[in-house]
Amino acid sequence: MKRLLMIVLGLLMASGAFGQKRWTLSVEESLGIGFGGMEPRVVSTTEFVATRSLGSLFSVGAGIGLRVADAVTDYIVENGGMPTKEYMLEFSAPLFVRLGLQGNNWFVRADGGYAPGLLSRSFPFSKGGVSYPCYTGFFVEPHAGCFLGKHSVIGVGVLFQQCRVTYRTTKQEGCLVMTDVKSKKEFPATLTFRYAYRF
Repeated sequence: MKRLLMIVLGLLMASGAFGQKRWTLSVEESLGIGFGGMEPRVVSTTEFVATRSLGSLFSVGAGIGLRVADAVTDYIVENGGMPTKEYMLEFSAPLFVRLGLQGNNWFVRADGGYAPGLLSRSFPFSKGGVSYPCYTGFFVEPHAGCFLGKHSVIGVGVLFQQCRVTYRTTKQEGCLVMTDVKSKKEFPATLTFRYAYRF
């Protein structure tokens, strides 16, 4: 999958046809807030995207970016009490393809691809060290919005990013402490607010 996405992005970038009216290059920024499930507290993504119009209604594209997320890594329940969550600041590099419908002033799109994890560490940084990224893997982000003049674009979407969460359940009976640890894959939802500048 990663190789396919890289080939598609390479073909789009190497075409040399960006001077034509059908091609658009954009820099896009999104800020997300998690809700439901094993949501991250916040996600910020910067993307560089090449998009080609196919007639007046359809568009295809590809992009690459940098994502920073304060993601859930551990879900902890002790003696049947209220669960607590532990978060890690994680960095990944999303690589994706884009399919879209658009009118004169509006668009509906879906980005889908893979975000390999680059780095994960505790925050504040003074508290701990580096660990293996958990908020990494396949993702899909449908979004919609409108064009504001020639260059600016705003939108809203929902990011579903694969992650791995460790569930830790601890029970204590007298001097005996029992801990059950399980790792599960999740696809938590994050509401995203987007801004793009088109060249």
